[in-house]
Amino acid sequence: MFSRRRLLCASALTLLPGLPIRGFAAPAADAEKAPWSETAIEAAEPVVEPLASHPFVEAVAEGDLSEEAFAWYLSQQLVRLEFAEGSIKILKRRFMAERHKALCDAWLEENENAVSWTKDLLQLTAAEIQPQKKPAPGTFPRLRFESAFDDIKAAPAVKRQMRFERDAVNRDHIAVAVASVASGCWVTHVLSEHVSRHHTLQGNTYDAWVEAMTSDEAGRRAATLLTLADELSTGEIQQVLSGMTAHFVRGCRGEADILSAAMQADVRAS
Repeated sequence: MFSRRRLLCASALTLLPGLPIRGFAAPAADAEKAPWSETAIEAAEPVVEPLASHPFVEAVAEGDLSEEAFAWYLSQQLVRLEFAEGSIKILKRRFMAERHKALCDAWLEENENAVSWTKDLLQLTAAEIQPQKKPAPGTFPRLRFESAFDDIKAAPAVKRQMRFERDAVNRDHIAVAVASVASGCWVTHVLSEHVSRHHTLQGNTYDAWVEAMTSDEAGRRAATLLTLADELSTGEIQQVLSGMTAHFVRGCRGEADILSAAMQADVRAS
């Protein structure tokens, strides 16, 4: 089982798609009440636990996934990262505390770096696909030039997830908005934990992605956002806490749908 306690212990010395921990102090723990994140992680466990051994994750870790499916996944991650910039800016405007605004500034910088890294990896992946091998319908466009990135469209599962997160960031209680965003970082952390134990680097076409996944960044991102959500949940009424948990679980389910869509891209390409 992936737990908040294990995550925070693993990230304690350094406390990413998140916020760096520097400048952020966790709220004092209530001895009689578990932090909100423990409740949320437990509620999401039926959705998240199976993702650790999801066929997409295992295929990438072992290098067995088709290049078409991997390019589809990268292209959709690129769409999400570019879309996330707007969401982060909205959160920054909504935050009152300067330290929270500073976290958003750092987050924007990391997100920009992630966009550049994903574009580079996507170009390399697309270049590996044989010219005579046509992409399956609905998978991804051939990427030859920088302008081709503008042609990438969000797949239905990705569009639903982006709309869900943007609606939360725009309209919901600020604690609910953070919980919605934290769900994606939590799922990434769970996947990175699995990949770190079961990956193969030698001869793996996707070694760059695997190395990134097995770094400490995913854990740092998740720890930062969950700790921030715990702070924002302090003293809130039950309606807000329930909304945070519901959005966290819904966000995790959306991440699962995206992984399944990636595997469908693999089927269409075969």
